[in-house]
Amino acid sequence: MRLTFPHMGDLQIPMETLLNEVGIEAVPPPPINQETILLGTQHSPEFICYPFKINLGNYLQAIQAGADGILMAGGCGPCRFGHYAEVQREILWGLGHHVDFVILEPPKSEGSPFYLELGKILGMRGTIRLPGAIRLAWEKIKCLDHLTEIVHWLMPREKTPGSALAMRRRWRRQIANATEIKVLTAFQEMIRAEAESMAFPREETPLRIRICGEIYMVLEPEVNFHVEDILGGMGVEVLREINISNWVRDNLLRGFNRVKIQHMASQAEDYLRCFVGGHGQHTVAETVEAGTHHEDGIIQILPFTCMPELVAQSILPEISRDFGLPVLSLVIDEHAGEAGVRTRLEAFVDLIHRRRAVEGSKYAMQRAERRTTTRFEPRYALQ
Repeated sequence: MRLTFPHMGDLQIPMETLLNEVGIEAVPPPPINQETILLGTQHSPEFICYPFKINLGNYLQAIQAGADGILMAGGCGPCRFGHYAEVQREILWGLGHHVDFVILEPPKSEGSPFYLELGKILGMRGTIRLPGAIRLAWEKIKCLDHLTEIVHWLMPREKTPGSALAMRRRWRRQIANATEIKVLTAFQEMIRAEAESMAFPREETPLRIRICGEIYMVLEPEVNFHVEDILGGMGVEVLREINISNWVRDNLLRGFNRVKIQHMASQAEDYLRCFVGGHGQHTVAETVEAGTHHEDGIIQILPFTCMPELVAQSILPEISRDFGLPVLSLVIDEHAGEAGVRTRLEAFVDLIHRRRAVEGSKYAMQRAERRTTTRFEPRYALQ
């Protein structure tokens, strides 16, 4: 079987590793481009989520490249993500592409469909190799998330403009080619040391803006128009808790992240006390946390018609007033353009700079704990 999967940030690297290590040929889709968007929107329901359309475009391009199966996660609850696979299967079959769908539902017990599906596609030999493949892929996920967090820290502090992004491209290639866990463990310290050598202490701390929202829109730069790189180029330190490793902990290793999930629910309970699907409740919790920690602003990224994020978006203005926290919601679909997104980001950052200048000493006192240092302090990736 030649399996493909949707793009989502750095997901391609660990997915290729996992499939190839268990003896399945991985056929990643081409990088997301205008053809991907055109194919996806042409064959999708008009008001379906934007990630659905991009995923469908990925599959159509991968099928053209020889894929005969599709691997994707399942889900349940208010979010429409749980219906993606079934609807996409009907669309593809209607177009004459009778590919197999391998849907990995979140595991609930040893006899759950998650393990049955794994056993069906792996066979005896693949099942034996699976534990080692999972460990290697997991270490790559952690290393990639660590690299991203360090690049976010380095961009507003880099001595040479563009060096942080160049470092990220170089290390991504090395992580993708790594075949041993001990090498990946060493990479994390090497990345950190290199970044610290490239940083300089600023006279004032950079703006710190947190990004939250629907996970696909947050993680896929080709869909959100490289929001994080744009902000980093404007001297902003991006804070982002949503990443692939935390998604795995939350959905595939549910007991592992139980304390953190409970903490996020308690953060949101004054504004939203129930689960609304996707990352809706998480977005509210992160906004409260950003206000509590006196961060400079928060940007919510969501696809058009996303119900969980629309619920969160309706609540964010109240949190903004309570904490005096600037909030920007970016709603993106196939009609959005990079110029419009960049203009809104520039205006948002200018607003925060003016706020810092007007509030003066009060603003400085709230952020006195921020030290101007060239030493990276991890927040998320290694937790």
